[in-house]
This record gives sequence, structure tokens and C-alpha cells, in this order.
Amino acid sequence: MLFRSEPVAGLSLREAADRSVEAVRRLSRDVGMPSGLRDVGVPEEALEGFVQGALSASRLITNNPRVPTASGVLEVYRASW
Repeated sequence: MLFRSEPVAGLSLREAADRSVEAVRRLSRDVGMPSGLRDVGVPEEALEGFVQGALSASRLITNNPRVPTASGVLEVYRASW
């Protein structure tokens, strides 16, 4: 079964959010969706090369409540690898 509803009545917002995240993870696994950059063939050595491209996406940067740094962006890429 690919779709399951997740009962969240009576849960705190945090508990409901956690349950929703886990439901999306299960759905992703069920349909065979890649779970990271490694799974789509990106070599780890390529991650540093992505940083400047991410930092130059001005539309995304100006709307971001946090000011991204090169090291922070690389950390996100490494976490998603």
C-alpha cells in the first residue's frame, strides 16, 4: 500500500510533524525514491563544487531568514549525501 493516512488528532504540533515526516520517509522508501545525493550518483568530491552555485542563487538567498555561509551550505550537502 503506497498511501496511508497518519492519525494526528490529539498530538502536539511537534508530534504531528514528526509523524508526518516519518510518513513521507516511508512513502519515499515504498516508491523507491533516492534518499540522498549519493543515491543519484553524485560523488562526494563534487559537493564542494556545488557550494558557489547555491550561494549565487540570489532569489533563494535573499528570501532566506538565515544568511548562508559556504561552510554551512557544504554541511547541508554533506548531510544530504
